[in-house]
Amino acid sequence: MESTLNTKQKKFVELMVDDNLYTNEQLAEQCGVDVRTVYRWKRNSTITKEINKLADANLGQYINQANMKLIEVITEGSEHGQLKAIDMLYKSLGKYKEQSEVTINEGKSLDETRALLLAELKA
Repeated sequence: MESTLNTKQKKFVELMVDDNLYTNEQLAEQCGVDVRTVYRWKRNSTITKEINKLADANLGQYINQANMKLIEVITEGSEHGQLKAIDMLYKSLGKYKEQSEVTINEGKSLDETRALLLAELKA
């Protein structure tokens, strides 16, 4: 799909994802627009999507290094680091989701309710 952004907007998108931090005034100067235009562009959903798309593409080039570091932490890191890395890996693969559900069973004793909860946790 062809980009609908003009040349100045494309320049703005590139500046937003490069390694430098710019003030709104600097962005406006480099794009050749008024600073109010920069504020509008920052709220523009089409421009925001282009910024995110370019940022994702730039980050994608580091996926192999990130995977290698994750493997290194899982195999050689501290126990805490290993657990955090495994947790992150499982979550990113959709294999693990944090969720909790508590059901109160009226009419049951505390011991019966505790036994039911423990059975659910073990399942």
